[in-house]
Amino acid sequence: MRAAGTRSLRGHVVSSRRFRASRNCAQQAAWRAAITQPLTRCHAPLCSPSHAGIIDAVQARIHNPDETTFVCVCIPEFLSLYETERLVQELSKFDIDTHNIVVNQGLFPEPPPAGEGGAARACDRCAARTRMQAKYLEQIGDLYEEDFHVVRTPLLNEEIRGPAKLRAFSAFLTQAYDPATTPLPAVLARGCQ
Repeated sequence: MRAAGTRSLRGHVVSSRRFRASRNCAQQAAWRAAITQPLTRCHAPLCSPSHAGIIDAVQARIHNPDETTFVCVCIPEFLSLYETERLVQELSKFDIDTHNIVVNQGLFPEPPPAGEGGAARACDRCAARTRMQAKYLEQIGDLYEEDFHVVRTPLLNEEIRGPAKLRAFSAFLTQAYDPATTPLPAVLARGCQ
């Protein structure tokens, strides 16, 4: 007897999740073929010759680095770094421009408060996360600094909502954030609580 949620696939019992994943691989292969090769014939029931021209035009724009570039956004953790590397490799296979990486939600050591002379004491959790992220920030630097525009943005205590906060945060996308030289704008600044 098979457990609920399993199917037999070529004599093997696999979970429904694995079965769906095998179907997705076929779909992914079809998508890859559609992106990399010009559309010559469409087998979809709703696709007409007029759609073929639109698809070809979109495909040409995606492959034109003057019109389209892909900005990868990750956080400084293992899985996110791994997935970003996979994404960069896949996009490169299809000649899709990607030269920008945004590393979001970074914890940076805070400079000591003025006049106290000593280092600011971070909570144990923040200090541990900062050390962990520093390792991955170094790996991101090793992998991408030479060929990519890498921007690091800080972790904030609140969501970026509203025009004022969005405008203030967007400055980090063009100018690198360095807590020693670039204080957080007042609209974004709130300390650890």
